[in-house]
Amino acid sequence: MLRPFLYLAAVFLLLVNGALHGLWTQRWSTLTESSVQNAGDRLSGVPLIVGDWTGHRIETDGSLAEEVVGKNLAIRYVHRVSGNTVIVYLACGHTTVLERHTPLECYPAVGYKTVGTEDRVSLLSGTAGAAEFKVATFSKGASPTTVHLRVFWAWKDAGPWRAPENTGRAFRAAPFLYKCYAIRPLVAADEPLEGDPCSELLKDLIPELNRCLEADG
Repeated sequence: MLRPFLYLAAVFLLLVNGALHGLWTQRWSTLTESSVQNAGDRLSGVPLIVGDWTGHRIETDGSLAEEVVGKNLAIRYVHRVSGNTVIVYLACGHTTVLERHTPLECYPAVGYKTVGTEDRVSLLSGTAGAAEFKVATFSKGASPTTVHLRVFWAWKDAGPWRAPENTGRAFRAAPFLYKCYAIRPLVAADEPLEGDPCSELLKDLIPELNRCLEADG
Protein backbone atom coordinates (compact mmCIF):
# COMPACT_ATOMS: atom_id res chain seq x y z
CA MET A 1 0.00 0.00 0.00
CA LEU A 2 1.12 3.54 -0.62
CA ARG A 3 2.15 5.48 2.45
CA PRO A 4 0.41 8.68 3.60
CA PHE A 5 3.24 10.92 2.39
CA LEU A 6 2.24 10.19 -1.20
CA TYR A 7 -1.18 11.64 -0.49
CA LEU A 8 0.38 14.69 1.14
CA ALA A 9 2.66 15.24 -1.82
CA ALA A 10 -0.35 15.18 -4.14
CA VAL A 11 -2.05 17.89 -2.07
CA PHE A 12 1.00 20.09 -1.53
CA LEU A 13 1.95 20.30 -5.21
CA LEU A 14 -1.46 21.85 -5.87
CA LEU A 15 -0.91 24.43 -3.15
CA VAL A 16 2.55 25.39 -4.35
CA ASN A 17 1.56 25.81 -8.00
CA GLY A 18 -1.39 27.97 -7.02
CA ALA A 19 0.77 30.08 -4.73
CA LEU A 20 3.34 30.80 -7.43
CA HIS A 21 0.70 32.00 -9.84
CA GLY A 22 -0.97 34.16 -7.21
CA LEU A 23 2.28 35.91 -6.42
CA TRP A 24 3.10 36.40 -10.08
CA THR A 25 -0.27 37.95 -11.01
CA GLN A 26 -0.52 39.99 -7.78
CA ARG A 27 -4.23 39.24 -7.56
CA TRP A 28 -4.26 38.05 -3.95
CA SER A 29 -5.25 41.45 -2.54
CA THR A 30 -8.86 40.75 -3.51
CA LEU A 31 -8.95 38.00 -0.88
CA THR A 32 -9.54 40.74 1.68
CA GLU A 33 -13.06 41.22 0.40
CA SER A 34 -15.53 40.39 3.14
CA SER A 35 -17.56 38.04 0.97
CA VAL A 36 -14.49 35.97 0.17
CA GLN A 37 -13.40 35.88 3.80
CA ASN A 38 -16.84 34.86 5.01
CA ALA A 39 -17.04 32.12 2.41
CA GLY A 40 -13.62 30.81 3.42
CA ASP A 41 -14.61 30.72 7.08
CA ARG A 42 -17.36 28.24 6.26
CA LEU A 43 -14.74 25.59 5.46
CA SER A 44 -14.36 25.08 9.20
CA GLY A 45 -17.78 23.44 9.19
CA VAL A 46 -16.86 20.61 6.81
CA PRO A 47 -17.74 17.38 8.67
CA LEU A 48 -15.28 14.62 9.45
CA ILE A 49 -17.94 11.91 9.72
CA VAL A 50 -19.80 11.38 6.46
CA GLY A 51 -21.87 8.23 6.00
CA ASP A 52 -19.50 5.30 6.49
CA TRP A 53 -16.46 7.52 6.07
CA THR A 54 -14.34 8.85 8.94
CA GLY A 55 -12.08 11.80 8.26
CA HIS A 56 -8.94 13.24 9.85
CA ARG A 57 -7.54 16.66 9.08
CA ILE A 58 -4.16 16.80 7.37
CA GLU A 59 -1.85 19.70 8.13
CA THR A 60 -1.12 21.68 4.99
CA ASP A 61 2.03 23.69 4.44
CA GLY A 62 1.95 26.45 7.07
CA SER A 63 4.64 28.40 5.23
CA LEU A 64 2.08 29.35 2.59
CA ALA A 65 0.08 32.22 4.09
CA GLU A 66 -3.67 32.52 3.63
CA GLU A 67 -3.30 35.68 1.59
CA VAL A 68 -1.27 33.58 -0.86
CA VAL A 69 -3.30 30.35 -1.05
CA GLY A 70 -6.65 31.41 0.38
CA LYS A 71 -8.51 29.43 3.00
CA ASN A 72 -7.91 25.71 2.51
CA LEU A 73 -7.99 22.35 4.23
CA ALA A 74 -7.25 18.72 3.50
CA ILE A 75 -9.05 15.74 5.00
CA ARG A 76 -8.11 12.07 4.76
CA TYR A 77 -11.33 10.02 4.69
CA VAL A 78 -11.25 6.26 5.37
CA HIS A 79 -14.22 3.98 4.73
CA ARG A 80 -14.98 2.08 7.89
CA VAL A 81 -15.86 -1.16 6.08
CA SER A 82 -13.70 -1.35 2.95
CA GLY A 83 -10.71 0.61 4.25
CA ASN A 84 -10.62 2.66 1.04
CA THR A 85 -8.87 6.00 1.50
CA VAL A 86 -9.57 9.29 -0.27
CA ILE A 87 -7.91 12.66 0.29
CA VAL A 88 -10.26 15.64 -0.10
CA TYR A 89 -8.69 19.05 -0.61
CA LEU A 90 -10.95 22.12 -0.37
CA ALA A 91 -10.03 25.74 -1.01
CA CYS A 92 -11.85 29.07 -1.17
CA GLY A 93 -10.62 32.28 -2.70
CA HIS A 94 -11.16 34.94 -5.32
CA THR A 95 -12.55 33.63 -8.61
CA THR A 96 -9.64 34.92 -10.70
CA VAL A 97 -7.33 32.67 -8.71
CA LEU A 98 -9.41 29.59 -7.85
CA GLU A 99 -10.59 28.98 -11.40
CA ARG A 100 -7.00 28.30 -12.47
CA HIS A 101 -4.55 25.45 -11.93
CA THR A 102 -6.41 22.24 -12.61
CA PRO A 103 -4.71 18.89 -12.04
CA LEU A 104 -4.20 18.68 -15.80
CA GLU A 105 -1.71 21.53 -15.43
CA CYS A 106 -0.26 20.93 -11.98
CA TYR A 107 0.52 17.22 -12.05
CA PRO A 108 2.42 17.20 -15.38
CA ALA A 109 4.40 20.18 -14.06
CA VAL A 110 5.91 17.92 -11.37
CA GLY A 111 6.55 14.85 -13.50
CA TYR A 112 3.22 13.04 -13.69
CA LYS A 113 1.83 11.90 -17.04
CA THR A 114 -1.86 12.01 -17.84
CA VAL A 115 -3.04 8.48 -18.58
CA GLY A 116 -5.89 8.09 -21.04
CA THR A 117 -8.42 10.85 -21.53
CA GLU A 118 -10.15 13.23 -19.18
CA ASP A 119 -13.58 12.00 -18.04
CA ARG A 120 -16.63 13.70 -16.60
CA VAL A 121 -19.00 12.23 -14.01
CA SER A 122 -22.41 13.34 -12.81
CA LEU A 123 -23.24 12.66 -9.18
CA LEU A 124 -26.60 12.75 -7.42
CA SER A 125 -28.38 13.33 -10.73
CA GLY A 126 -32.03 14.27 -10.44
CA THR A 127 -31.61 15.86 -7.02
CA ALA A 128 -31.24 19.45 -5.89
CA GLY A 129 -27.63 18.68 -4.99
CA ALA A 130 -26.62 17.24 -8.36
CA ALA A 131 -22.94 17.80 -9.13
CA GLU A 132 -20.53 17.37 -12.01
CA PHE A 133 -16.83 16.58 -11.64
CA LYS A 134 -13.98 16.14 -14.07
CA VAL A 135 -11.74 13.10 -13.59
CA ALA A 136 -8.25 12.20 -14.77
CA THR A 137 -5.64 9.59 -13.96
CA PHE A 138 -1.94 10.38 -13.55
CA SER A 139 1.15 8.17 -13.34
CA LYS A 140 4.73 8.87 -12.29
CA GLY A 141 7.86 6.74 -12.17
CA ALA A 142 8.94 3.47 -13.74
CA SER A 143 7.51 0.02 -13.04
CA PRO A 144 7.37 -1.64 -10.53
CA THR A 145 7.33 1.52 -8.39
CA THR A 146 5.01 3.57 -10.58
CA VAL A 147 2.60 5.78 -8.63
CA HIS A 148 -0.90 6.05 -10.08
CA LEU A 149 -3.36 8.68 -8.86
CA ARG A 150 -6.95 9.40 -9.81
CA VAL A 151 -8.20 12.93 -9.22
CA PHE A 152 -11.76 14.28 -9.29
CA TRP A 153 -12.21 18.08 -9.32
CA ALA A 154 -14.92 20.72 -9.54
CA TRP A 155 -15.77 24.29 -8.51
CA LYS A 156 -18.71 25.86 -6.70
CA ASP A 157 -20.04 29.41 -6.54
CA ALA A 158 -23.53 30.11 -5.19
CA GLY A 159 -24.88 27.24 -7.28
CA PRO A 160 -24.03 23.53 -7.63
CA TRP A 161 -20.62 21.93 -8.03
CA ARG A 162 -19.63 22.20 -11.69
CA ALA A 163 -16.74 21.43 -13.99
CA PRO A 164 -17.22 23.70 -17.03
CA GLU A 165 -14.88 23.74 -19.97
CA ASN A 166 -14.24 27.46 -19.56
CA THR A 167 -14.21 28.23 -15.85
CA GLY A 168 -13.36 31.90 -16.29
CA ARG A 169 -16.43 32.47 -18.41
CA ALA A 170 -18.74 30.23 -16.37
CA PHE A 171 -17.89 31.87 -13.03
CA ARG A 172 -17.03 35.43 -14.11
CA ALA A 173 -19.88 36.95 -12.06
CA ALA A 174 -18.91 35.14 -8.86
CA PRO A 175 -16.87 37.07 -6.24
CA PHE A 176 -15.42 33.82 -4.90
CA LEU A 177 -15.15 30.13 -5.68
CA TYR A 178 -14.77 26.91 -3.79
CA LYS A 179 -12.58 24.25 -5.35
CA CYS A 180 -12.73 20.56 -4.45
CA TYR A 181 -10.30 17.75 -5.26
CA ALA A 182 -10.82 14.10 -4.35
CA ILE A 183 -7.59 12.11 -4.73
CA ARG A 184 -6.80 8.43 -4.31
CA PRO A 185 -4.02 6.04 -5.34
CA LEU A 186 -4.66 3.27 -7.85
CA VAL A 187 -3.07 -0.15 -8.04
CA ALA A 188 -3.28 0.06 -11.83
CA ALA A 189 -3.91 3.05 -14.07
CA ASP A 190 -6.76 1.28 -15.89
CA GLU A 191 -8.97 0.68 -12.86
CA PRO A 192 -12.62 1.20 -13.85
CA LEU A 193 -14.20 4.54 -13.12
CA GLU A 194 -17.56 3.02 -12.23
CA GLY A 195 -17.85 2.55 -8.48
CA ASP A 196 -14.65 4.48 -7.78
CA PRO A 197 -14.30 5.22 -4.03
CA CYS A 198 -13.87 8.94 -4.80
CA SER A 199 -17.30 9.10 -6.41
CA GLU A 200 -18.81 7.05 -3.59
CA LEU A 201 -17.41 9.44 -0.99
CA LEU A 202 -18.48 12.50 -2.95
CA LYS A 203 -22.06 11.24 -3.11
CA ASP A 204 -22.12 11.31 0.70
CA LEU A 205 -19.99 14.42 1.09
CA ILE A 206 -21.57 16.81 -1.42
CA PRO A 207 -24.88 17.27 0.44
CA GLU A 208 -22.92 17.98 3.64
CA LEU A 209 -20.65 20.44 1.82
CA ASN A 210 -23.63 22.23 0.35
CA ARG A 211 -25.24 22.59 3.77
CA CYS A 212 -22.20 24.12 5.44
CA LEU A 213 -20.88 26.19 2.53
CA GLU A 214 -24.24 27.70 1.68
CA ALA A 215 -25.09 28.52 5.29
CA ASP A 216 -25.98 32.12 6.09
CA GLY A 217 -23.61 34.22 8.18
